[in-house]
Amino acid sequence: LYQKQKALVALGVMDFDSYGEMDNNKEVTRSEFIGDISRFLNINPTAIADKTYFNDVSVKSWYTYTLNTLVDMGIISKADNFYPDRVITTNEAIKIMTCLLGYGTFAQLNGGYPGGYIDAARRSGLLKDLQTDGNLTNKAMSVLLYNTLDAGVLEIVGFDGIPTGTNTGETLLSV
Repeated sequence: LYQKQKALVALGVMDFDSYGEMDNNKEVTRSEFIGDISRFLNINPTAIADKTYFNDVSVKSWYTYTLNTLVDMGIISKADNFYPDRVITTNEAIKIMTCLLGYGTFAQLNGGYPGGYIDAARRSGLLKDLQTDGNLTNKAMSVLLYNTLDAGVLEIVGFDGIPTGTNTGETLLSV
């Protein structure tokens, strides 16, 4: 785990505390996860938003620009509220990362949330060494983000009402 976290810190995706450690049991809020995704995707976290899609997110919030970008990309769905201070569940984080990787349609056609997303994530390698239940902790987030860096490319191999996919053996880093 520490090696995965060191890699993520080196890439600027996550940060250690001043002691060079990370509280792996700390639960991650929805807004904190969006902040880490902004660094993962290299979206400028200080960019100023000119609108907000959610009633409970201020246009002046530090994460609004990234959140709006993820909505515009179809990674996060528009809703009345985002609940930024609520702890994000592991399944919610998996859904976001699955959509980020472009497997959202496959997941929706395979049963939607959460099962279709879990299946797509499993096939792509996102779930390696990851518990899929409960709230997202720094430990689980580290594993999920690291796995995303080396996620397998999912090839749709058949469609008989329900799409089937297989991991091609290639990763996002290799294509």
